[in-house]
Amino acid sequence: MKKLKNFPYTVWFLILLSSITLIVWTLQIEEYVIPIVLLVMIIFCVIYEDTMPTIAIILNAMFMGSRAMTDFQAVPLSIYMVMGASMFGFVLHLIKYKENVLHGKMVLGFSMTAIAMALSCFNADVVDIHTFFFLCIAVCYVFGYMFYANTLKKDHTDYLLKMMLILGIVVSLQVLIFYLRVEDIQVALELKQIHLGWGMSNYVATYLIMFTAITFYYIKTAKIKITWVFVAIFEMVMLVFTESRGGMVMFAAILPLLFLAILWKDKNWWKYLITFGVGAVGLGIFAILNYDLVTSAFFRFENLLFDDSGRFEIYVDAIEKFKANPIFGGGIFVRQGATVFNMYHNTILHVLATTGLVGFTGLMIQFWNQFKTTLGKFKVNNIFLAISLLGANLHGMVDNVYFLPQYMILLIIIVAVKENENIITLPSQKM
Repeated sequence: MKKLKNFPYTVWFLILLSSITLIVWTLQIEEYVIPIVLLVMIIFCVIYEDTMPTIAIILNAMFMGSRAMTDFQAVPLSIYMVMGASMFGFVLHLIKYKENVLHGKMVLGFSMTAIAMALSCFNADVVDIHTFFFLCIAVCYVFGYMFYANTLKKDHTDYLLKMMLILGIVVSLQVLIFYLRVEDIQVALELKQIHLGWGMSNYVATYLIMFTAITFYYIKTAKIKITWVFVAIFEMVMLVFTESRGGMVMFAAILPLLFLAILWKDKNWWKYLITFGVGAVGLGIFAILNYDLVTSAFFRFENLLFDDSGRFEIYVDAIEKFKANPIFGGGIFVRQGATVFNMYHNTILHVLATTGLVGFTGLMIQFWNQFKTTLGKFKVNNIFLAISLLGANLHGMVDNVYFLPQYMILLIIIVAVKENENIITLPSQKM
């Protein structure tokens, strides 16, 4: 019975859960499975005082969605279910265990963002149910962070890293399966048709950037390094297949940091060179055997290169919107209508345009605390987590990343885990 109760804290639980995620996504049966998964999450909130396994369930539920989301009216029921079930489970947990959740390093930053979104409504052209929906999401982020920052009962860094490693493989396999399903892979690549349901190309690229960074951590720390080298190469190839130019460029920006991190204070640097050399040879053979496919993958990048795709015009619009309402911003939907949540392809400019200086202050507090927390102690795992967040935030400077559910959940749990890494596990809490 004890082993069964401790099972959710093991890597086998993570593998089982992510295997279910991949199967559900592939078969497109999330409307049947997600309710069951969320019911398990609620039960876990009640029976486990340490809530770490519930975050794995929530994240996997997010990655199960296979139906594309086009506008507010077409939002899959599963998104509402995940949000509602999570809040319900959190409340039940707090009632049972009487936790104090009113503190945490990111409370101020997240709260200021939520308040800024509410205050921006005074400058919005229209305030309706669509606005209320996104305000609810902002409140969920605040409450979710406060919940996990105060309900983790031990250092879960190892669990977090393994969860991100496994999810990186899942997302990469989803990209591969997507292309195996299309009629013409080359056309799909050239036209950037990829959409996994839970996210389009740029969103997928963000998570691959974050998860691949953690794969590099296992290249450094695992005994059998060659396995993770090939996993990292597979993930990088799938990143290219997302056709996200911003994602590829920003991953290239953090790649030297990842190599420096794995070589740092390691006398066996030559082993890494041999391992990556073998991996490079394997990648070269793949490219030769699939020349047309590879050239198609780089088709848009080669043709568009550093073309801004209208981004500079969008940036100018964001600056003008900020000038018009510098304190509270122009509202959540200031860019394009009251029912379309279009972002400004730059986290900072988006926040300035929509929530003004109040929201910008909250964002800067979030930036400061997420890196202060992850780099608070100069440990190997902290370095790779910080690089993972850095890659995502850099990508957010050219694509829409910040405030997306999967990213915010990852940010919340990374900070919460690192805040609680010094907790001493009591005998009754051992897992």
